[in-house]
Parts: sequence; structure tokens; C-alpha cells
Amino acid sequence: YCRLGGVVSSPNFSPQGLDFSLTDDRAGIQIFRNEGTTGYTVRPGDRIFAIGFLRQQNGLLQLDTDSIRVVSANNPLPTPLSITQPIDSLEYFPVAITRTRLRNAAQWTRLQGFHGFEADLSDSPFRLFVNS
Repeated sequence: YCRLGGVVSSPNFSPQGLDFSLTDDRAGIQIFRNEGTTGYTVRPGDRIFAIGFLRQQNGLLQLDTDSIRVVSANNPLPTPLSITQPIDSLEYFPVAITRTRLRNAAQWTRLQGFHGFEADLSDSPFRLFVNS
């Protein structure tokens, strides 16, 4: 059981609960709640403290949240880091992959499937996951 603080850096990806990114100067984490929002409306730029249990889901770290407290609003969002290879420590941190394209455009299946989709990038070691 722990408390984590940072800036909300994504919209809420869950229609019935919480699923968004929380970042600080060094890392990011998924804030998750299967159902209900603990009364919090997700707003990118909010500085919050979230309390819950750390869990692994599909190899990614998440905080299964039971309470959230807003500390301040309208904070600057982190600048995406330009990367050339996957880095585990940047989980849920915004990154920019430049000068690439989809290897197969048919992999871009937005709005199909509950959890999102994966796509291969040309000339890159990345397999892009797009959360629905």
C-alpha cells in the first residue's frame, strides 16, 4: 500500500473507472481503478496524490487506486522525450519517436478491441501499443 504523487499527463482512457498516466520528473505510472472514479475527474495538468496498491498488469506497473487528492491544477505537462529504443524506466512517460511510419497501415485498428492495438514501426525496434 503506498502513496504516489505527480502530474496527470493523459486523459482518462476508461469509460467506467480510472486509467491514466501520472508522471514526475523521473518516471511515469498507470493510475487504475476498474470501476468508479473515487470522485476525481481526470484533468491533465492536475498535481495529485494517489493511494493504492502497486500491481503488475501485462508487464506494466500500475497503482490500483482507492483514493486521490488534488494538490494543484494547471501544472505544465512533461515534455515528451525523444528516444531511439525502448526503455523500461520510461513506462507511461510521454515519448516521441520521430522519422518513422507504420510498417503495415492495416495494423492501425483504432476503436476495435477493448484494450487497444499494437502496430510495428518501420526501421525501428519499437512495437507501438495504442491504448483504446
